[in-house]
Amino acid sequence: MGWTVAPNVSFCTTSERVVFIDTARDRYFALPGAQSAAFRTWIDSETAAPPPPVAQLLIDANLLEVCDAAGSPCPSAITPAVRALREVDVKATVRDQFEVGCCLLRVRHALRRHGLLATLERWRQIRGERIDDATRHQAAVFMRARRRIPLAENCLHDSLAMIAWLNRRGASASIVFGVTGIPFRAHCWVQLGDQVLNDALDHVAPFTPILQR
Repeated sequence: MGWTVAPNVSFCTTSERVVFIDTARDRYFALPGAQSAAFRTWIDSETAAPPPPVAQLLIDANLLEVCDAAGSPCPSAITPAVRALREVDVKATVRDQFEVGCCLLRVRHALRRHGLLATLERWRQIRGERIDDATRHQAAVFMRARRRIPLAENCLHDSLAMIAWLNRRGASASIVFGVTGIPFRAHCWVQLGDQVLNDALDHVAPFTPILQR
């Protein structure tokens, strides 16, 4: 017998705190300081079972489950970002602006109607073939068009809209969610390999990646 995180749950350690993301319930969950220390000690040791208070807390929160395989859960392996897309001289047509605006509106509608998990699953199903140069070019066009749209920036909406934009052009990238521990903050961005496509590197650097889709 072993332990694993529940379906659609992943976690990371940031600022010595253990933080979970549950996409099915569209929420984050941060273990308090003492419980975070106990959880980290457990996953780093050979102990079969987690400390009872921590286990009960995570089971009650629907974040931890018993499984047949022996062992403890592991955080997701996510490639850290080390560079960002450079400003390039690309043109965005009125048609591009219109389509980017439509992508943003579709994302908002999908999140309201279906929630985070279903929206992520939908976007993953229609991902295009990975062509790095084409992906970078189309990301640059998206960013140029996005700046001309008078809608407030929202990292989740903007990132999912870029994924949709890329998918429609046969290109693809990943959306990465990141968190900080103290104080708790959450952010997300689009990433291709180790390169951020829609944000500045110094803006995403403080966030520890917790989920990549």
